[in-house]
Amino acid sequence: VELQRRHTHSVKAVELLEPMGESPELAQAYVQLGDHAAHGHGLKSSAVPLMEKGLTMAEGLGDGMGVMQAARLLGHVLVYHTGEIERGLDLCYRACEEARRMNNPVGLSQAAINLSREYASLRDPEGALRWAEQAVKASEETGMLQGRIISTLAVALALVLRGDTAEALSRLETARQLAGQSGIELSQLTSEVTFTVVPGRVHVFLGEWQQAETE
Repeated sequence: VELQRRHTHSVKAVELLEPMGESPELAQAYVQLGDHAAHGHGLKSSAVPLMEKGLTMAEGLGDGMGVMQAARLLGHVLVYHTGEIERGLDLCYRACEEARRMNNPVGLSQAAINLSREYASLRDPEGALRWAEQAVKASEETGMLQGRIISTLAVALALVLRGDTAEALSRLETARQLAGQSGIELSQLTSEVTFTVVPGRVHVFLGEWQQAETE
């Protein structure tokens, strides 16, 4: 329901902004619309062209924030949805570079979490762990608890994939403590579905099926 609502808003944004010419807002609307299409809201074949259009517009406008977000989201779609792994990873790296250039720890944390997720999906635990740890470091600079929780879960997932279940449990407990400070449950972090399932996956790897079912 939430994604459908966002998709509707993005469609309206494009309709309103296109007659006004190029702008950072229009570039962002193209990227969001393409991202929604990739995830099942709208025509899937339009996803990459829309996102590329938004990225190109942001580049032409010199909009570093727009380039960072477009590269991050398009990179994920290319790796996870279309199988263009090398190009997708290059765009994810570019998002990190843009974040560093702008001294934007929030953007760097988001981009590093993306890269950790991509490497996890490619079953590369070392790559996933390397970027998850960078995400933790960046998120600590922001002081934002949600970013710290998600990046800590990303570390736990990478550790599970590497077989370090004891350390993964330790990181999982850290994430729970951070969530407690913010007054939320880990399962409520719907902004990053990939990592909300980490607690269950950790317990599955340990053979703790009953505990896994309750996570």
